[in-house]
Amino acid sequence: MAMHMEDRYLRVGRPRPFRELEASCLARGRGIRTPAVVAGATYLDGPYYRCDLVTEVVPGVRTLADLLHQHDGTRGWLVTMARAGTLVRALAEAGVFHIDLNARNILMADDPTDDAWVVDLDRARILPRASSSASERMQIRLTRSIVKIGTPTGEHLRDAEIAAALTTSSVEP
Repeated sequence: MAMHMEDRYLRVGRPRPFRELEASCLARGRGIRTPAVVAGATYLDGPYYRCDLVTEVVPGVRTLADLLHQHDGTRGWLVTMARAGTLVRALAEAGVFHIDLNARNILMADDPTDDAWVVDLDRARILPRASSSASERMQIRLTRSIVKIGTPTGEHLRDAEIAAALTTSSVEP
């Protein structure tokens, strides 16, 4: 359906920029690193609308997908996966359920000691408390995304291997 809608959205419920603003503010208030929303606009178009969202720039970061393909060795890949897993746990502990968590919605600096950032929170649900089921569902979604993008060597990893890397608490860089 999204392919046919292009960048239009049906005028039902609150527009995406306002949902993103609210979720971003709540997530930031709970200690989650996400770029601040600077501005948003909607443009009505019959039963649809288009929208723009402007967020702060996070210098020196790349998507998890890009970083995973940068590594030519196992250690760097595992460090990056551990950092992504730390973010998934932080989201769950903060009660932030990111419905569309994927390898393109996680931003990381090259510095392995730097925390990850999360973007695209317009569909996130802010829960009243931590949720282990939300953590599992986010991890499953992220695992599917990583399986789709593959590895730099073209090696096919099983879901269990990716899940194990995400649940590793830390790997020495």
